[in-house]
Amino acid sequence: MIKKIKSIFFKLILIIQGAKIGKNFSCENLPKITLIKTSKLNLILGDGVIFSGKVEIKIRDESSIKISNNVKVDQGVRINVANESKIQIGSNSKVMFYSQINAGADIYIGSYSALSSHSTLTSSSHLYKLRENFLKTDYLHKSVFIGDNVHIGIGTFVSPGTKVDSNIIVGPVSYVNKDLLDQNSYYNGNPIKKIYSLEENS
Repeated sequence: MIKKIKSIFFKLILIIQGAKIGKNFSCENLPKITLIKTSKLNLILGDGVIFSGKVEIKIRDESSIKISNNVKVDQGVRINVANESKIQIGSNSKVMFYSQINAGADIYIGSYSALSSHSTLTSSSHLYKLRENFLKTDYLHKSVFIGDNVHIGIGTFVSPGTKVDSNIIVGPVSYVNKDLLDQNSYYNGNPIKKIYSLEENS
């Protein structure tokens, strides 16, 4: 009962800030919200969304976040969006403990997909120039696409500009810096490579 009352209270606070939230929202702690160069919380949550533990959301410019029905966002997750970009997470997906989604360009995650704990999915990176401090250079922004039924393993880094097609497993501690397009496959490693076909091992 206490958890339900807290969820209703936190939902009202988020709606006052501009969010649109569906039915059966569950929220253990009020998310840390940071708005930069925008006065409105451009956040859309579908029905049955769960924020489990402390979640941080940062929205810069006129960017937006859309989280579809029955998505679970775990403790310690950080979601950051800027440059008028969009983050969209499909229904029944999960963003697990202490992962982060950093969007300087659009990021799309399909339905029934999961970003495992301590993983990073980013559409922005520093531009490195000879004899220049990288902290003072511009950023490179390229959109990221994750299909349906994709499992990104623990401690994995997904680079800007990459596409991971549907029905793919990426093993733990991988570095995804190229498109993974062979469906029904298991990829792993740094550099990332196909290990085997799921059809052959079923």
